[in-house]
Amino acid sequence: MIPIGINKDTNELVTLKLPNFLKSNTFATAMTRSGKTSSILTAIEETLDSDQVHRIFGDLQIIILDIAGEFQNLVETYPKFGLIST
Repeated sequence: MIPIGINKDTNELVTLKLPNFLKSNTFATAMTRSGKTSSILTAIEETLDSDQVHRIFGDLQIIILDIAGEFQNLVETYPKFGLIST
């Protein structure tokens, strides 16, 4: 499980179980400045660094429609990661 944020109502840590998260497509939507980019970036980095995920799923395809250019640093950190943004 990876931490992705704090629940503002309960002040409890919100976690994500990667194998469950990766079983289907994911779409993230929320209000501006709610932590979408940070949560998605954390999930992607944990996925790309996880030996367990690679054993279960093999090579994953991650597609991000990045209109704001917020994920540009992924290419520098993970050279195999392909990114198309405007």
